Amino acid sequence: MDDRNYCYLSYAIDPLNEENSPSLFLSINGKNKPVSLKELSEVNLTIVTYDFWWLVPAFKRKKHPLPSSIVDISQVAKLLTGRSHREYNDDLPWSIWKLLAKYSKSANKQIPIKDIIYQRNLTDHIERAHAMDMINKWQMELWSELQMQLIEKGEKRRYFEVEKPIAKILYDRQYHGICVNRK
Repeated sequence: MDDRNYCYLSYAIDPLNEENSPSLFLSINGKNKPVSLKELSEVNLTIVTYDFWWLVPAFKRKKHPLPSSIVDISQVAKLLTGRSHREYNDDLPWSIWKLLAKYSKSANKQIPIKDIIYQRNLTDHIERAHAMDMINKWQMELWSELQMQLIEKGEKRRYFEVEKPIAKILYDRQYHGICVNRK
């Protein structure tokens, strides 16, 4: 798959404290660097990431526009699974830590993806930057695999023409809210 139109975003958030800004790491052409929400909002490539909805409140708080094009690999994996979350209890096969588990196990030492994403048990910035670099590399591999599966299952057109635009609308509604007519 042609990777020139994509960049990869990994992030760490504190789900219990929305006021903390997320730690964002963007990989463009294999080069990973920390970025701000403002820089991320100005990216002109399609950003491949996971659970983007976690980041929308941070963009809103800082009054930065949302990036123009997002591929949420968790949503793609859910589409390809073709099953309801009710069938899995809390063990969702499209969760980012499930999706990346096979890559982290093949690394020299297993990186606890869930702890990294939720900013737990990391000792310093260098360790986080290395972990985020690894997550971005794994996302690149995973996105390549998911694109092939979309083609094999005949879902590529549906994803890019229906699911991805609907996700953009939902992110925009999460950012701006909805108008309610009380009459």
